[in-house]
Amino acid sequence: MAAGAVGGADSGAQARPAARLAGVGAAGSAGASFDLGDVKQVAEGYITTDKMTMEWKSPMGQLPKDEAKLLLNLIMVAPSMIVHGGTVSIVVDENLEAPRFTITTKGRAATVPEDIVALFNGVVDLESLDARKIQPYFLRLVARSIGAQVTFAQSGEDEVEISAVIAR
Repeated sequence: MAAGAVGGADSGAQARPAARLAGVGAAGSAGASFDLGDVKQVAEGYITTDKMTMEWKSPMGQLPKDEAKLLLNLIMVAPSMIVHGGTVSIVVDENLEAPRFTITTKGRAATVPEDIVALFNGVVDLESLDARKIQPYFLRLVARSIGAQVTFAQSGEDEVEISAVIAR
């Protein structure tokens, strides 16, 4: 899981729904889709802490399971860009037929950690994967499985943008 994502005694309970939907929790539900309202609710539980807030903008509607998994994995990586806290803004473009997801993190010293990009690009010793390193690696696997292009960019001094476009 992303460093700094959740804190306190309830951290595991808050992170479980996100991890369940972002990973293998829906593996047996071929052809399933997820309501964006439900995805938002899970994201709020994962992101919102005393150091981090979340903003959400999306149309009402459904995303195919694998696209919802991609969105949640992007969300789970985002807190590692703002380790001192800040705001995570999530935008799902209006066209759900060809979705584009944009996650913008804003906070003091926001940055794209080099190791996150390396892990996402597959530069990893599988033996060295741990709880912090697995999320960007898993994001890579999900993105590749559906042909999504993911980019990480420093978009300002204290701002990082993560975007994903799904090719159809």
